[in-house]
Amino acid sequence: MTAYSALLHKLNLPYPQPFAPAAAFRKALTAGAFVALLNLVFQPFGLAAYQHSHKPWVLTGFGVPVVFWVTMLGVVLPWAWPRFRYQQRQNWSVWKQLLANNLITVFITATIYVYARWVGFAPFASVTYLVVCSFSFAMLVSLFFVFSDHNARLSESDRRATQESADLKLLLRESHHRMRNHLQVIASVLRLQTNSVTDAKALDALRTSEKRLESIAILHEKLYQNENVSQVDLCGYLEELTRIVARHHAELIPNVAIRVQNRAAISVSLDTAVPLGLIVNELITNSFKHAFVHMDQCVIDLILDQADDGRHRLTIRDNGPGVPGGLNPAGNGTSLGLRLIKALTQQLRAQLSYRHNGGAEFVVQF
Repeated sequence: MTAYSALLHKLNLPYPQPFAPAAAFRKALTAGAFVALLNLVFQPFGLAAYQHSHKPWVLTGFGVPVVFWVTMLGVVLPWAWPRFRYQQRQNWSVWKQLLANNLITVFITATIYVYARWVGFAPFASVTYLVVCSFSFAMLVSLFFVFSDHNARLSESDRRATQESADLKLLLRESHHRMRNHLQVIASVLRLQTNSVTDAKALDALRTSEKRLESIAILHEKLYQNENVSQVDLCGYLEELTRIVARHHAELIPNVAIRVQNRAAISVSLDTAVPLGLIVNELITNSFKHAFVHMDQCVIDLILDQADDGRHRLTIRDNGPGVPGGLNPAGNGTSLGLRLIKALTQQLRAQLSYRHNGGAEFVVQF
């Protein structure tokens, strides 16, 4: 890209601050006050030799044309001419703003020249000197306001982004709250349905489905309570989940100790937490149903850590007799629970392995 094409690109960029009458009026007052202050304080090029019975007021008056013309082109004209106001709001570019600044400077210069001749102010009675001073000052003021408008736009963008983020977080929290309520209603309906079911297999299927729904409802409750509505602390979620599973089976096996060891702080998204929760629910339920028959001391360990390859690892282990020989839970399981575990593992793109280690031990790397 050549320097000329780069310049054209910059000039055609949208001007950083859209039309705002209040902002234009503040700019007019700022620029006019700066002109008056410059004349009063610095008094360059023999200005101190200028004599007038009302000298301070005369010098301050040079700021009035600045205020007037900036207000005219920045406030009055846009409101009086709707088409111009629309252009400023929708299609205002850098080159248009620079053109407007130069037009304002021409009007200001002409007005100051007439004013200087009227009050007898010799330095500005020279057209060449006045034009040089006016456009030099206008260039400095334009640069100042361009940076000011750019910073104002960035501040406004940050404010809007912060507000939109807060609104989105509120909506997500509300959606998690509603989802939790809906899942709990469905689980309650299934619980009520069990009162009228006499078939043992159907009753077991209803109760299993109820626990699966509750495992997902817990997750949405955690996300609703969290400050971060998109990530959930996996350890806290598993602790809550295992407490509910243990409560469901308290009548069957009342003396089970469930220990969750968090060796690596892991926060996961909803897409990861739901399959993991269902896997843990299935495995712990199997331990209650099949591993702890006629046992006095029943222990289930859940261990969260990192594997050697850097992936997260979840180990679920009990101290029962293990899975019967000939059945590979990580491969050719035929029960609905084992098929569900395998499908959820594939959904996570994880690896599931099993071994007998003082009981059944399942390891999920994800």
